[in-house]
Amino acid sequence: MRFESEEELRKRLLDILAPRIDSGGKFCQIEFESPNGIADVVLATLTDDWADRLRLGEIKPAWAYALLQLRDEGCSTEDFASFVGVTKATAKRVLKSYEEAGFCNFDTERKHWKKLESPKALVAEFCAIETKLTNWRRALYQASRYRDFAHQAWVVMDDRDVSPALRNLAEFSRLNIGLASIATVGDAKIHAKPTLRSPRSELRFWYANTLVAQRLLRNEAA
Repeated sequence: MRFESEEELRKRLLDILAPRIDSGGKFCQIEFESPNGIADVVLATLTDDWADRLRLGEIKPAWAYALLQLRDEGCSTEDFASFVGVTKATAKRVLKSYEEAGFCNFDTERKHWKKLESPKALVAEFCAIETKLTNWRRALYQASRYRDFAHQAWVVMDDRDVSPALRNLAEFSRLNIGLASIATVGDAKIHAKPTLRSPRSELRFWYANTLVAQRLLRNEAA
């Protein structure tokens, strides 16, 4: 029996992943709004001390990497504006957000921003998954984009319609993308397993980390 929708396919996938998610130290989100598009499912392995790193979620995702790159001795508002390529007004707002989150403070006498602490990533490993009923080419393209922030990316398809993808496993291998298929009953079938690699973009890895921190902070507040 085929899945009637991608939503059904994702639900079945989550049922299969549930034991891994429930083992602890994991974060899972459907329709994760990554910097490379909306990933159908993202599974993240958290650091042991992730709860101590949640302050990252108090700043905007787009500015997390700039905070990481900020020199320990700090800088002036003008220097930061030049460094990130924004106006002085925008730079001041960003630096103020760093201060409110406890990462920086402002020396009023020197007119200088002092870095108090570097942000720490709370995700040790990202796994991004694109689900598709039939269109393996589109799924492969999208999954390959997730490699900017993820350590591994997969395409998961309906087992009844995976044959065209199986005839093109060389494409999955070339892009280092995993391929699995699932049926309405039974376990997943692994057809191609990717090699675990560092994300292609450190900036987008930190963006995704901040999104996870924000979601976990909202969960704590709920």
